[in-house]
Amino acid sequence: MSASSRARSRGFTLAEMLTVMVILAIFTTFVVVIVAPVIHAPQKEQAKINTLQAAAQGLYQIQRDVRMAGVTGVYACTGTGASVTCSQPASATSSSSLAIISPISSGQLNWSLSSSTLGLPAWQGVVVYWLTPNGAGTSNDLQRGFVSSTTLGSLGSGPLGSFASTAASAVQDAQSAGGTTVAHDVNKLSAFVNTATHMVGLSMTAQSTQGSAVNSTSYASNTYTRN
Repeated sequence: MSASSRARSRGFTLAEMLTVMVILAIFTTFVVVIVAPVIHAPQKEQAKINTLQAAAQGLYQIQRDVRMAGVTGVYACTGTGASVTCSQPASATSSSSLAIISPISSGQLNWSLSSSTLGLPAWQGVVVYWLTPNGAGTSNDLQRGFVSSTTLGSLGSGPLGSFASTAASAVQDAQSAGGTTVAHDVNKLSAFVNTATHMVGLSMTAQSTQGSAVNSTSYASNTYTRN
């Protein structure tokens, strides 16, 4: 057998196989490091967009209702069903729901002044915001509902100094009746009330998952009430 025939029929040595395997491993690692971020970039970007939209949209909607309210009629609440409790915390407190006494009835754009208290609106009902788990169980949806004074009884013509029990009843009624989804992917809601400055502090955290990408965005604001 010639030398050229022996060379063609010879197998690979162990050293050659190990060398090829090392080269392939290095190449594969290089591909993963370079390509993986490119593949996951759209997921990360979409998760970021989702949280930005959710937090901004939800916070804006709550701010609109707070601006029309009286500071003594804004309550942070925890619990569900019969175990709901409401208070006016002086510092940021995590809440599962907010109750806001409102001068605007559901579906209306205008409000009227009280006939008995100069300069104050006639309170029409309570706007309730609450968090409920979404269908995927990964985060919460922010719900909004309105409970009229007809259901709750007379709210009076001015801000209520002892609104806690009425706020809890409003939260229970709103959750029982169901509400409108204001924002998806909301993970946390908190609020505090400063009655001296007529200011309500709000903060919201949204979290979105797209494939393997998770993004969290937080917004906070100080919103002044009308009264």
